[in-house]
Amino acid sequence: MDRDYYLGIDGGGTNTSALVADAKGNILAYQTGLGINFYASGIEESRENLRSLVQKLNEKIDIRRIKRVFIGNSAIDYSVDEDVVANYKAGILDCDLSMHSDAFVALAGHSLGGPGCLVISGTGSVAVMRNKQGQYRQLGGWGHLLGDDGSAYDIAMKGYRAAVLSFDGLGEETMLAGRVMDRFNLREPYELLQIINPGLSKGEIAAFSRVVKECAEEGDIVALRILEQSAEYLAALGAAAAKFAGTSTIGIYGSVLLKDRFVRSNFEKLFTQRVPGGCVVEPQLPPVGGAVVLSMAEDGIVIDDEIVARLKCEISHFQNSVSS
Repeated sequence: MDRDYYLGIDGGGTNTSALVADAKGNILAYQTGLGINFYASGIEESRENLRSLVQKLNEKIDIRRIKRVFIGNSAIDYSVDEDVVANYKAGILDCDLSMHSDAFVALAGHSLGGPGCLVISGTGSVAVMRNKQGQYRQLGGWGHLLGDDGSAYDIAMKGYRAAVLSFDGLGEETMLAGRVMDRFNLREPYELLQIINPGLSKGEIAAFSRVVKECAEEGDIVALRILEQSAEYLAALGAAAAKFAGTSTIGIYGSVLLKDRFVRSNFEKLFTQRVPGGCVVEPQLPPVGGAVVLSMAEDGIVIDDEIVARLKCEISHFQNSVSS
């Protein structure tokens, strides 16, 4: 039996997506599943979720035809050694498998496996880059205790703190104070202590960034300043990434940079001020597409414009089918 399929997986802590393509970039199967971040859930649960994902793919295509797999896993920052890969895929996938970070496959969606740089700002924030010598590096990505500046989590926490300072009469008046009271139906500000506690996930806390965005859109000076600070940090991060990669073009990804118009416009302005001839673009492919590209490239397939166009079109079709 010919092994002529390529599997790309974008594995997060909550959700995972997978694509199977042939050597021409035709998508044969698309599947979503539970998260495979083995730091968050443990190795056994991660493997079980991966097994379930592969079994669902096998209902659509013959997985014995898969030649190579590339997994982007949010549990790791760089590539992992062969023993880890062998133990992880044992009894689930019988083919060549490579594993790197989820940020790495997101970068591949932008640079298609070549040199380039990408700033990601979602719940967390990080910049990833690859230079012409093939050296890979990331900046930021320190997590919410040490970093994640410019992220939705950071925006949310600054919003909460601004509200607290306003409650105490130590900060500027801001709409955020009233929005906190309304959001949680608080009678007294100190009831917030029962809401914001160590038991909340990063995602639950980061959700308040949308309220900060709304207040900024309504002209709240404090909220606007918070978003300006996010754009300033992300632009500085992007400029450092562009310098390492030797390029003036940077890709952007994540909910903050793609969905917050204020942060994005300020990021673009500040990045182009820092980088002569700077250009800000969205990735050609989503991270799962980047994973497929890396899987194909590791088998020596040249990723040309025709393959990219086919992947882009068909990934969009499959994703829209799932969401509808």
